[in-house]
Amino acid sequence: MKLKLFFVLMSVLFFDFSFSQTQINFDNKDNLNYINFSFGYGYSFLYKNPVIFHQYFEGVKKVTQNPNLSFVIELSFLKSLRKNFLKFGLQYSSKNITESGKSWTGRAPDYYENYSRIESHDYLGVFIGFRKPIGKNIFLDNDFIIEKKIDDKNNYFLSRYGLSDRIKLGYKVKLYKKFNLEFNGFFSSAIIKYNIKKFNKNYFPYQYGLEVSTQVELF
Repeated sequence: MKLKLFFVLMSVLFFDFSFSQTQINFDNKDNLNYINFSFGYGYSFLYKNPVIFHQYFEGVKKVTQNPNLSFVIELSFLKSLRKNFLKFGLQYSSKNITESGKSWTGRAPDYYENYSRIESHDYLGVFIGFRKPIGKNIFLDNDFIIEKKIDDKNNYFLSRYGLSDRIKLGYKVKLYKKFNLEFNGFFSSAIIKYNIKKFNKNYFPYQYGLEVSTQVELF
């Protein structure tokens, strides 16, 4: 959990620095605004695993959990604040992990059998954040995301809402007059627990991966 606290602290410092450097000028025509459509692919996992997601009558044992492939789809608007950009938009994401262990069957001689499954949960989110350009083509993003669980899996255990913090470091490539491509690496981390009930540990998911975006210059 120390990593999560460090991550949140650095994000707060980033926001404070971005606000201090921001100069809003809505009339300056040299300030460009953008719409981004992004697709990211990577892995999701959780702090302090294993987290037991299901309530078993006789229990499970030897549970192991590992990261699994997950995706993120994002639509965002970037408003120029001269030195920085204000970001806001929508996000759809999956949080997946693999789980294996032994579950009780009651059948002799072992009374337990091996199982393996993918724990998969889908979230729809809204976010707001800042982009800090570093030189001409490199950028650093920091976003806070409010997420709502939109599937009906494990609703007795998982909260309907969660809050995450995300950092991106990327590179922008000019394609045409008003079109750009962006490539970035991202890491997002829950900053509140994503469960309402606890069987053994609280659920704090995180995600990391690579993302590609198409960007359109507006006005």
